[in-house]
Amino acid sequence: MKYLLILLSLLLVAAFPLGAQVNGVLTEVEGKTILKVWGDHYERGYAQGSLLGSRILNIMDEYFYHSVCGNSSQTYNYILNYYNARFVVNTSYTTEATGVMEGIAAAGNSLWHNGLNRNLNATDLLLVNAIVDLSPLRNDIMDGEDLELGCSSLSSWGDATLDDPVLQGSLIHTRMLDWSPHATLVANPLLVVHFPSETTEQAWASFTYPGLLGALSAINFHGSAAFLNMGNSHGGSNFAGMNPILLTIREALEKQDYNGDNLFNRQDMQDALTGNVFRAGTIIHTIWDQNPGEEPVVFECNNYGTWARTQNDVSGLPHDHLGATNHFRLMIDPAYCYRYANLITALAADSLLTIAEHRPLLSTAAGVGTNLMTIQFIPITGQVSWSTATPENPAYLEAETILNTSQIFTFPTSNQDSQLSPGLSLSSYPNPMRNGGSILLKLEENANPSLEIYNLRGQLIRSFRPGIMERGDHEISWDGRDQNGQPAASGIYLLKLSTPRGSISRRLLVIGE
Repeated sequence: MKYLLILLSLLLVAAFPLGAQVNGVLTEVEGKTILKVWGDHYERGYAQGSLLGSRILNIMDEYFYHSVCGNSSQTYNYILNYYNARFVVNTSYTTEATGVMEGIAAAGNSLWHNGLNRNLNATDLLLVNAIVDLSPLRNDIMDGEDLELGCSSLSSWGDATLDDPVLQGSLIHTRMLDWSPHATLVANPLLVVHFPSETTEQAWASFTYPGLLGALSAINFHGSAAFLNMGNSHGGSNFAGMNPILLTIREALEKQDYNGDNLFNRQDMQDALTGNVFRAGTIIHTIWDQNPGEEPVVFECNNYGTWARTQNDVSGLPHDHLGATNHFRLMIDPAYCYRYANLITALAADSLLTIAEHRPLLSTAAGVGTNLMTIQFIPITGQVSWSTATPENPAYLEAETILNTSQIFTFPTSNQDSQLSPGLSLSSYPNPMRNGGSILLKLEENANPSLEIYNLRGQLIRSFRPGIMERGDHEISWDGRDQNGQPAASGIYLLKLSTPRGSISRRLLVIGE
């Protein structure tokens, strides 16, 4: 796979005042746009606005104003007033949205909107980012012309993937994003990768559309992920001080330790969801690291609260599978869903899946004409396959673009701000390793790294937290034993070195005693 770098230097000189800095780099792979941005929230927003200005304005106008709001300023302003009166947003995201709009203007794009008879601003962009939350209100206003905000997903692991030579019992996840196939969305699939300069945040990647700042389908550098589906129950009574769900999910993934308990696990997402108030019913299918016992969980949320569903709860699916469509299955008695019923039938016939079989099974059971993106994630290898819709076909019928998290979270080369590069290198000696050896790492900046060793089932074998290290070369000795002092079995292991700026993975062959 070959990347085509979009050369920006002449464009930036022409479009921006002297001294303006754009902390972003656009690349393109197989017709899909990837934007990497770095710095604080304002700088990352400014880069998005600068480099995607016309595309963001198209989403705000052609998709949100014309399609979602029916080309009606009255409808738009009604929804906007409702949002302003009842929603609260973390100031960091308000700052980022401000950066986006100022970046759009600095790139020479007009913010004037003819339908609204005014300039668009950061609040308008945040309104677009609350589309999931406001869809029940919008559907009531439009009287029967409901938005298609569907989605389906399936996680499989353990015995279900044990026969696959790569997975060997580790997890695989496939997600289908099913939204109304508006031409502007179909034409603008986007992967945005954030490299925060804030020390409390970590790198994360969002499969999204221009201007959507929240986490609709997202993975962080730790290997945790969240994918949002629409729910089927939007009732409630507490409609004050509500939070946009996509921004809440983002915060849980983006924070190094959301709840401050010094642990990185699913409780961070659960506390983010239970600690906020939401307007719409949503279903968030999550993968939270690869620690032993950290199986996938589906969170069912609405204005009444949040419920956590695991494979042990009412599902109907065989052991070591967890699925979600658009119907709550724990919060309320599950309503019939033909896609979920198809999943039950397909897995009852054969619950043992390989990598090659996983996506086709979900596509056959749940594939619909509104499928805008299909994403498959294999945490143990870091492989991400991504297909997007065309005017002719839904995404699941289109060819996959194969990426890897080590590639996704590689910091872009930049003459403007090289000091933020992850600057990581990782190797082991000897390789193959018998009875232990040395793990060699190099840091290009002072950092507090973590080094983790996983087997191919996704189980954490050993972890090292050496504390603050200065830039330069370092060596960590591993005695070839697991956390319990037992010798590691023969096989292939994954070394993962992580800092707040990014991560890097390498394979190691161990010959056991």
